[in-house]
Amino acid sequence: MVTKLSAAQLAVTTGTAALMTTAEHFAAALEGAEVGTFFPAHHGRRRSQLVWLRFATRGAGTLHLDEGAAEAVRSRRRSLLAVGVTEVRGTFPAGVPVDVAAPDGEVIARGIASFSSDELRAMAGRGTDEARERLGERFRRPAIHRDQLVML
Repeated sequence: MVTKLSAAQLAVTTGTAALMTTAEHFAAALEGAEVGTFFPAHHGRRRSQLVWLRFATRGAGTLHLDEGAAEAVRSRRRSLLAVGVTEVRGTFPAGVPVDVAAPDGEVIARGIASFSSDELRAMAGRGTDEARERLGERFRRPAIHRDQLVML
């Protein structure tokens, strides 16, 4: 069942509607009967970028989060702030996909890093104001903006 739901999710995020039903109800479904579960297609440029992030990329590194940041990303769909980053693994430039891991190490999301790995190490655990004061005005942005973050 999990594989079927994953396939349906992939289909709808790439702009294709999906219907999950049994083989015996297939003909009735084609005739328009309400059998099974219908998943409507999603459309738009943002969806395309998220599909690319989720299915066609690998993280160039990993940002490990504290519990509060993991919860903000996971449940409230918030941007990732540097204050919630506890560890930066790997070496990467700004603008590349990176994995986002919960405190237990489970990768929960992938996003486009706003900063390089070296910059993120310098910012990790610091609030936005502190990072801006110590490192400069451009460091007030989130580590990963929510519009460039996809849950895995």
